This record gives sequence, C-alpha cells and structure tokens, in this order.
Amino acid sequence: MKLSNVIDLNYNEHHTFNKESMFSLGIDLIDTKIYTMKDTAFYEDIKLLEQSVVANEIDNGIELIILSEPKNNSLGQKQLFEFINKYKDIVSLANEKNIKTIHISSNIKWYRLFQDIILSFNIPLYLTNTDYDKIKYQLNNENRFIIEDYLYLNDFNFYSNDINNNLLIDLTLFDGKKSFYNSNLDEILKVIEKFNQTTILVEEGSYFPEINYSNVKIIYTNNVPINILENHSYVYLFTNKAYETSQIYKILYYAANSKVVFTNYNYKVNNMIPSVILNLTNNLKLIEPLNYNDAFDILNENRNTIMYNHTSMNVINHIFKTNLNKRFLKPLNINKTMDYFESNLYLEYSEKTNSDIYIYLDQFKYDLEMTLAFPLLFLNKYEVQYEKSLLRKSDGKGTVEIKKERVRHENYNNSKQLSVVVPIHNNGKYLKFKCFRSLKSLSCYNDLEIIFVDDGSNDKETLRIIRDICNNNNIIIKRYDEGSGSASRPRNEGIYIATTDLITYLDPDNEAVYDGYSLLLAEMKYDEELDMVVGDIVREDNIKRNVISYSTKVKRALQTDIINDTKDTLIKTNLTVQSIQGLIVKKNIIIDNNIHMVEGAAGQDTLYFQELLLHCNKVKVINQIIHSYYAFVEGSITNTVTHKFFEKFHKLEKERVKFLIETDLIEYYMRIKFNFYLKNWYFKKYKQVPEHDKRRAKQHILEIIYLYNEYQEYFDNNIISFIEENTANKDGFYNELSDF
Repeated sequence: MKLSNVIDLNYNEHHTFNKESMFSLGIDLIDTKIYTMKDTAFYEDIKLLEQSVVANEIDNGIELIILSEPKNNSLGQKQLFEFINKYKDIVSLANEKNIKTIHISSNIKWYRLFQDIILSFNIPLYLTNTDYDKIKYQLNNENRFIIEDYLYLNDFNFYSNDINNNLLIDLTLFDGKKSFYNSNLDEILKVIEKFNQTTILVEEGSYFPEINYSNVKIIYTNNVPINILENHSYVYLFTNKAYETSQIYKILYYAANSKVVFTNYNYKVNNMIPSVILNLTNNLKLIEPLNYNDAFDILNENRNTIMYNHTSMNVINHIFKTNLNKRFLKPLNINKTMDYFESNLYLEYSEKTNSDIYIYLDQFKYDLEMTLAFPLLFLNKYEVQYEKSLLRKSDGKGTVEIKKERVRHENYNNSKQLSVVVPIHNNGKYLKFKCFRSLKSLSCYNDLEIIFVDDGSNDKETLRIIRDICNNNNIIIKRYDEGSGSASRPRNEGIYIATTDLITYLDPDNEAVYDGYSLLLAEMKYDEELDMVVGDIVREDNIKRNVISYSTKVKRALQTDIINDTKDTLIKTNLTVQSIQGLIVKKNIIIDNNIHMVEGAAGQDTLYFQELLLHCNKVKVINQIIHSYYAFVEGSITNTVTHKFFEKFHKLEKERVKFLIETDLIEYYMRIKFNFYLKNWYFKKYKQVPEHDKRRAKQHILEIIYLYNEYQEYFDNNIISFIEENTANKDGFYNELSDF
C-alpha cells in the first residue's frame, strides 16, 4: 500500500476503524473495564476499539463509569425521561459500590437536565473550552475540569493522501447576513478560478446569490456529506465570528479527515493546529492550491495532530491518568527510529530488541513514523510504504539499519539579496507551518538568505523539524547548545552570519503576509540612499484584529513618507516604534554603529528599533502590512507572567535609561511615556502573577522604577503610591534599592 493512494473506506457504517487493526492491541484488555451509557457519543466511540472493554452491567470489576448527555439533539419525551432515570440509577448504584464516576459533557444542549444530580453527588465534570464558554454562566459549584477540544473517533470518516485541486468552501458557520456576500463575493469568485472544482456548503435556510460557474456546486445542508470529503483536498471554513470557538470542532473534523484547511483567524486553532492556514488578509488571495510536497506535509500534519493528540481517546487516557493513575492505552513499541522521536498515545520508543512494528526509514521527515504508522494503527493495514521507507507488522526478522542524511546547509547561493534572521527556541511546528511556509509564499523567496539560529532548543519535535527543513532547503543554520532566555542572542548572531547587505527578522510563530517583504526589498533596491524601509503589521490576539500602522503615524507627523531627521521624527511620533520584523535595514547600520539587542531581556526589539532609526540618515515608510503577529501564542514570554517576566524587562530598562540619556531624550520620555507605560504594562501584567510569586515580581518592578530615580519629579501619584505601599517610605525605597 502506498501513502499516495486513496484507501477505500467502509462508508456504510460511517467509521474507519477495523476490529482487527493494531489499534486494538494497544488497549490493556486484561484489567480495564469501563461502563458508559448507551446512546451517548462516548459509548459509540469506545465500542469502536474493542467491545469487551465496555461492560454491560455495573459490577465490582468496573474501574470507571463515564456519564454523558444523549448524543442526539432531538429526543421524544419518553426517550428523554428513560435516559434521565437510567442516569439516576447508575449514579446511585455507583455511589453504593464506591465506583469512580465522571461526567464528560458531550452535548451541552441537555446539560441542565443532569446538573442537579452532578451537584448532589459531586461528580467531576469535564468540559471542553468551547462548551465551557457557552455555559459558564449556567454553572454553579460543579467540580469541573476544562479540557481541550477533541474529535470523536466516529467522525474520522476519510483517509487519503491523494492531492487534487478541488476546494470545499464551508459557509455553514456564517450567520447568513447578506452584507458578507456584498463585500466578499468577488473574492470568492477569484478563489474559485484557482481550483478545478469548488463546492460551497451553505446552511439550510441561509442565503447565497446565484452564480453561473460550471465548476461550482452549491449545497444547502447542516451536515457535511461523506462523499464531499472524498472529492476535495482543500477546505476553506469561514465564520463571521472568528474570535469565538464555535468553529473548532469543524476544523478538527476537516483536519482529521485528510484536508488542507484554510480558515479565518482563531487563537485556539493557532495554538492547537499550527498547520491550519489562517487567512489574515482582507482578501482571499492566500487561498490557493499548494505544490504537492507542501500540501502532503500539511494534510498529514493536520491528520496526525488531531488523531494522535485531540480525540476522545486522549480525553479518556487523561482521565485514567488523573483518576486511576494508569494508562488507558498501552503504546506499541518502536525501536531503531529517527533521532529525537517523541512518544505519544499510541507509539513509544523502546530500547528493547523486539518491537511491535518492523520499521525501515529511508527519508528524513520529522513525522514519518506517525504518518506511516497511521494506516497500521487505525485502518488494519499490514504494510505501508512511502518511497523507500517501510513499516509493517512485526515479523521477527531482526533489526533494521536506518539511513540518515546530514544537514545540508553549506551550499547556498551567494547572489541572495536579503537575509532573514529567524531565532528559534522550542517552537518547531510554528517554524515550519507559520514562519517558513509564509516565507516560501513570497515572490522574493529566491532572493532570500534564510538564517536559522537555534537558541538551545531541547524540544525533540523542534530539533527534528529544524533538521527536516534544513535537509530539504537552502538554509544556513547556527545552533547553541544552551538557551539564553530571549531572542536577542540569536538575532545578534544572525547579523554576523548574514552575507547580504540587507537584514530583516521573522519569528517562528509569526507569518509574512501580503508579499510585504518583496515590496520592502523593491523599495530598498529602487532608492539606494535609503538606510531602512518600514511597513505596518497586523496583531491578532484572542479578542480582535488590530493593524499597527507606523506609516500612518509618521505621515501625519511629517506630512511625508520620507524620514530625514530621525530624532525629530521620534519626538513628533511620541517615541512610537514598529516591529523589527516589519522592516528592512542595511547591515552596515547595525555593524558600523555596534547596535546590539539586549541579551536575556524581554521587549528588547522596541529599544532596538529606536537605535536603528536614530543611526539612519534616510528612512521610508510604506502603507503595507508586512507580517502578522500572534499575540496569544501559548508559551510566549509576554503571555507567561511570573517574576522572571519582570526580571527580563529589568535588563531591558537598564539599557533603555542609558540610551535615553545618551540621546538626550530622557526628559521627553519621562513626560510622555514613563507613567503611562508603567501603569498600562507593568502594573497590568503584575495583576496576572500568581500570588506565591508576587513578592519577587514586585521587587523587580521597584528596581525598574529606581532606575529612573533621578527623574522622580515626573512620577505621578499612582507611581508614588505604589512605592509608598510597598516600602517603608519613599526615602526608604531609594535606600533599600540603592545597591541594585
């Protein structure tokens, strides 16, 4: 069986799992017994694994009882009463026999019918983030646990690695207002022209204008037909409520079912599945067929991410670990695999000589074991081949020699025009599917010298992804064995590695958009007197989209897009800065003026931008978005607030004070920025610090304030009150901190 071929699935029963698949071998059938109610989603899912796991009666051998609401959205009164009474009987019997019982909410439409029982018996309640957002104001004192959204196994309907140029546009989550079509229909028609066939799904009762295209089919439905999955490799899921989580399940569904998925932004999608392509532009230009290799990688990454990490089995396994201190699934052993393999729910690296799977890997792809093991685990296939790599059920013929290729990064093209410095630390999936994918989409891609500087990554997945990308692309790489704690060191190092005369930066979890870098590069080439050209950026968080338009502020202040007096511009724009990922600067500006980012600090790019600007003779601003900044990425330093957050900013503030004094901007800064910044950044972040860490965080804030003690006449009453509340008195504050 080749991965490039479509596997014919049994659509009659609407699921893919075969009872004889190796998936069932991973379940500890000897001592695992679960009882769950019929007519619930979890009952149907667990039955797919092995019928004997599900107990028919409640007896002393039951380890766990999983309760849930009815799976159907509509039930007759008699059926509903029977279900509720059965639920009550089970809870009473479980309480009598002292059997662990939990409730996983799978259909919140019915939750209120069971709420009193859950509260009375203090039954642990498990809610997805999405469901919690919907009913959090209806909850009382439930013993609740919030879990990630997940896919039901029964909704895995289609497996294929065949790539066609057909697009499914899903508008069923759009609320049907005609205003969308008035402004977006032309964009949809442009997208349609790029694909061979397009199917548009519209919710029943909604509106869609008639269009006369022979390659377009419009279907009014509330459900995705199974045959639609088979005929389309690409999906664009659109919602006019991009910052809500209502579309998460559909995205999980499409990602698991072998699709390259485009959608408008949602922070949960960005965190859970970085390989889903987020359309951040005001048009739909980003939505287009990909080359085969990119489509293959994204399709498999989508499917692997969901089916290995975000299914009902992951939920049950998590519950088993936390409640019973054991695994629900026993992983299969894989040995002689690639470097840095990470174990998961189904596969585990083992030093044992005998493995459950015979493996031969000829290509270096970071996810190859999971991609190849997928049909063996889920689809009851005996052997899987991808080019020369092979996985098959173990036949006892001994070990396999694995061929490995070394990273090829030394042969790069000296004719490159722009160096892009990418600092990396444990964010591999973002690196591959956000940063690097977006760079490849630029029209100037062939002119880019891409420099990866790995600042001591120790995440196995990231290390494999770096090697995978560098093995197949023309990239320069530098690696540090130990991390420095911020992006400064790798960014500084990247400057000295760069061989071109022009520099820009892009972080792994950000994306180049609108072909912005190509436009910046064209401006630099057109006017050789320019030392730097600066564009705009778009900031996405969990609430809204915000375009940060530096060009607008400059043009309003100067009435021109050219900056000749950079210090005057800083003052006239109230010391406004722009992301260093939204500009191109000549390398000699950095080298000749010995400009460095503050190592080990946070927020260092604001000071760095001001230093760059002041050392330039001529700068141009352009009204063009260059990159997207995801402000709600899990694990980001600005979203993880402990005392270390303020410790890193203290390092920055030491250098900021020096810079402001040397440039004679200190008093201006104190008048217009200091109080506002302290209250709206440091004080607000301080509120997010856990109670046990507040004392150390507060100490660092006081140290930051003390750096500006010579200019205390500018401190407003809020700052003075903070000092007095947290020290014996203001004079005591200065004496106390004078050693810092």
